[in-house]
Order: sequence, then structure tokens, then C-alpha cells
Amino acid sequence: MSLVAIICDYFANQENKLINHPKRTTLEHFDSLVNHSTIDRLTGLFNRNCFNDTLTHLLALTQREDSELSLVLLDLDDFKLVNDTYGHQMGDMVLHKFGRLLSSAIRKSDIALRYGGEEFVILMPNTNHKDALMLSNRIRLNVKNTPFRENGTNLHISISGGLAVYPTHAKTADELIYFADSALYRAKGAGKNNIKVFKNERRHYLRVPLVKNIKI
Repeated sequence: MSLVAIICDYFANQENKLINHPKRTTLEHFDSLVNHSTIDRLTGLFNRNCFNDTLTHLLALTQREDSELSLVLLDLDDFKLVNDTYGHQMGDMVLHKFGRLLSSAIRKSDIALRYGGEEFVILMPNTNHKDALMLSNRIRLNVKNTPFRENGTNLHISISGGLAVYPTHAKTADELIYFADSALYRAKGAGKNNIKVFKNERRHYLRVPLVKNIKI
């Protein structure tokens, strides 16, 4: 018997069962399982499964280094229309090409993930909102100027984005995601194809002047 089999048998038969139902596998198969659980096969980016752990790790690193972490939430504009008009094969092609474009556009220190559907996230350590906005707009323009071709069909895609920064805007991971999503909502409302930075507007006055007194 090999040493690996003996070790597995030992831990599986301990009183507190340190290993339950042990199985032997090859290193190649193990790597394949890890990649399948963390990599989105369509875009080649990290997937939602590893998002929370990655964000938690980067926030802890940001706190320790007393720096900033920018989170950009990107959304492909009118993507449902692409699927409805040209079919899901065209939609998958757009997602695949966008994933490759995003991967080549970010810096080595940044992390890009497919958040779900046509939504993507870029995590930018040691980056303030000005630098993050500049990089995000560079990606936005690159997407806008890149034709997405498939079977003789040329599509021009645009993206919208919302940007929030820890600890400038948010104090927790949940706040950072929520505020980036709020900024993305503003970008969509502003006509799409733009990037908005989160603004915490707490207005104590009306947007327009009153034309007459209010009777109490």
C-alpha cells in the first residue's frame, strides 16, 4: 500500500473522523475541479463563487496597508435585446469576447470577475476613484469601438458602470457592492454608455425654488 492510502485510512478511522469518505485522485483532476469552481468557462474570468472570498481578502489587505480599494460594477447595455434579436449563440459570443477584452484591459494588480449574467466586477487595489474612473472609461471606450462579429453580423456594444471606493464611500463589503450598484443605476438612468462614481447625496432642500408660501 502507498503512503497516501495509509494516511487517508488513518484519518478516516480516527474517532472524530477527520476525513469523511476519502477519495484518491490525480493532481490534474484536482486542478480541473478547482478551476471549474472558480473560473467562468464562457468568459475565462473568475466567477461569482470566489467573489466574496476575494473581496474579503482585498479589504483586509487594504485596511492593513491603509490604502484604497475601488470596485467597479459593469453591465452590458441592452444585452437582453441581443439575445432576443440574434439568439443566445450571439449573446454567448458577446460575453466571451467581452471577457477576453476585459482581461487584457485591466492591470496585473486588478481582478476581473463575472458577477452574473451580463454583469461584471473589477476590483482595483491601491486605486482611488480618479484612477479607477479613468481606467473604467478607457475600457468603456474600447468596448464601444470594438465590433463584435459573428456569422456575418456586426454588433456594437456599450457598457455602463458604477464605481465605489473603500473606505472613501463604504465601510463594509456589503456597502461597497451596494454603492457601486447604486452608481450603476445612475449611469443607466443617465442614458447608458457611461461610468458614474457613487455620490452620497443627502439633500435638505428642494431642487427648485417655491413659487408661493406653504400654508401649515
